[in-house]
Amino acid sequence: MRRVVILVAAALSVWLIMISPAISAETTQQNADPQASKDSDRFLQALKIADLPEGKQILSKTAWKLEKLPVLMNHETLFEGMFDSDISGLRGYKRLLQVSLQSKAGTELKKKYILISYKDHTSGTWKVLSFRESADIEFEYNAAKKRKDEIKSGQRDELQFNYRRYAFWASLGGKLQEALDAYLKAAELNRANPSFLSQESFDEDVRIMQRIIGKKGKQ
Repeated sequence: MRRVVILVAAALSVWLIMISPAISAETTQQNADPQASKDSDRFLQALKIADLPEGKQILSKTAWKLEKLPVLMNHETLFEGMFDSDISGLRGYKRLLQVSLQSKAGTELKKKYILISYKDHTSGTWKVLSFRESADIEFEYNAAKKRKDEIKSGQRDELQFNYRRYAFWASLGGKLQEALDAYLKAAELNRANPSFLSQESFDEDVRIMQRIIGKKGKQ
């Protein structure tokens, strides 16, 4: 009888271990803003038909900026949830995915991607700020911040791209006020010393961050 009890207890323990990831995933999804999750789903579905007018139209409404978007074939959500920013009351949404992408040669590539979105308070839509291959955001942020004033190539216009890179990683990590300040600095540097990238591209970065922050931060 004692042996039977032990066996039953062991089986129960194995079952609990097996279902615990499912419980955790369900809790994570419950913690995600439903509208943020829904708008991200729309963005991902649109990527699959990005070559069609309907796909382009949806992407224009669910992404802050349309550039360097991959051709998405399939995806699986591994994690989704919210994160705090440096602006009181303003949160971001992130999703980690296993994706199948179409390469330039037409072959299938399997990668892990991360999606970061913030709410557009004008339209009420959660828009994707970045959809890219997964990376250690905090590491990249610290590295970019450390190197923002370095000029390695001897080119003066390198500074604005340093600040732009620093702002980008700051924004993905929820450091929105810091990102806005860095984007403003990058735009100022490019205005004083124009680079191959248009001034409008730098100014657009500033406008996007201002719209994300809204009236909550200092402009």
